Amino acid sequence: MKSFSRFLFCLIFLVPLASFAKSDELLRVQISSDPYSLDPALTTELVSYNLLKNMMDGLYRLDREGNLQPALAEAHTVSKNGLIYKFSLRKSARWSDGQPVQVPELIAGFTRALDPKVGAPNADLLDAIKNAREIRQGKKPMAALGVREEGGQLVIELERPDASLLQVLTMPIVMPVRKEHLSEDPRKWNPLGPTTGRFKLTSLKSDKELRLEPNPHHPNPAKRKILFQVLPEEATALSLFESGHLDVLSGVTLTEVERLRAKGLIRQFPSTVVAYMSFNTIRAPTSDRDFRDAVAGAMDRDGIVKVLGSAFQPVTSFVPNGIEGYKSFEKVDRKSSMEKLRARAEKPRLKFAYGAAAVNDMVMQKIQNDLKTKLSIEVELQPLEWKTFLGRLKSDPPDVYFMGLGAPYADPMYHLSNFSSGQSAGYSRYNNPAYDSLLEEIKKTPSGKRRKELAEKAQTILIEKDAVVIPVFSRAQVFGVGKDVKDFAVNPHGIMEF
Repeated sequence: MKSFSRFLFCLIFLVPLASFAKSDELLRVQISSDPYSLDPALTTELVSYNLLKNMMDGLYRLDREGNLQPALAEAHTVSKNGLIYKFSLRKSARWSDGQPVQVPELIAGFTRALDPKVGAPNADLLDAIKNAREIRQGKKPMAALGVREEGGQLVIELERPDASLLQVLTMPIVMPVRKEHLSEDPRKWNPLGPTTGRFKLTSLKSDKELRLEPNPHHPNPAKRKILFQVLPEEATALSLFESGHLDVLSGVTLTEVERLRAKGLIRQFPSTVVAYMSFNTIRAPTSDRDFRDAVAGAMDRDGIVKVLGSAFQPVTSFVPNGIEGYKSFEKVDRKSSMEKLRARAEKPRLKFAYGAAAVNDMVMQKIQNDLKTKLSIEVELQPLEWKTFLGRLKSDPPDVYFMGLGAPYADPMYHLSNFSSGQSAGYSRYNNPAYDSLLEEIKKTPSGKRRKELAEKAQTILIEKDAVVIPVFSRAQVFGVGKDVKDFAVNPHGIMEF
């Protein structure tokens, strides 16, 4: 599942103050949890992406504005039919140990991502590549993959044109692989191996901290080391930030935003994250479309946002504003479904799971009250630690779940493909052949009016026709940043730039 939740997790533990000693060479940054995985093939959430995007460069990267920029690639060409891409590597591209980046190492990134034994959650992003889908499904051998080396160039051969290919090449899943990263078990990754990005990981202490140091062989090396400190408890992080023992506060307590803003300690950035609700579509009562539709009708987005504050905006589109396919669904009529549910003599009790966090608690309590008031439905709230929450979604999805999803690049397919029947995460267990067929058409269609119409049609199926997704709100990215930190930015896709 491509999940980029910006919501924080509430666990309390004692933090040794010595870890936060002031240093002009060390930038101290709060993160809300341990990264779920630092394996580029397996990572699925924003904490991991932030670390990996600073540690590893692929062929391309996204800059602070979210624009595509070359990284390991120096240039590329595309055949007239849009099916053959050839990439020349930058001659100065080096790993953090000084070794040159080689084309076979990039090919290894593709083959590992598509290895069925690895089970990469985002492997379907590569389905446009010749034979990629059949390989990841175990139906064809890896030798059939349309990725190869020719004359020192990396060649990618597609089965169909793909408007988002270069954007996909910014993702961790296709970053190069060295033998030092791997063991005999293809699912085991050494995060302390060589890197190609501006930083290299030098220390990892579970549930405590991660330390990054500049990669001296990068063409634009960093100037400071970074200490990512795992601080799920918002009050603890705030205290350390205000006492000068943290430079960047990634999770600002809602009640403290305006106070910190008045001190000049708040920086705010646009975001593509959409917070949404979805359902287990194969188990009663949420397998019933009308039931889901009634729950959507009881949603009071304006009331939720009023509780949360000015950084939040109600949304009715699952595709983020500013991305092709964005569409408002404010006028969907759900009165009939709500009346049917209210007329039931016996109403089910819903189990509603979400990542434990103060923000999420406030949202869930408001929704719990709305469903009881408007539909007479009792809701059992189940706040879970992030890793436990993801594990629950994969193994035994609850009746309803709530999470945030951000686009790692500006393309509607990243949101829409989360509900394809071929998506390996499949938290909602949703299966609609007509929707799948529509996604295949979107993939083949160049950016423009027609692609926008197709993406809007796909949203109509998810939100209105099948009522499997309920968009709730978007949130600007709000950070507490010390006054001596002069060059800090976060791109619209949630990646901190150091």
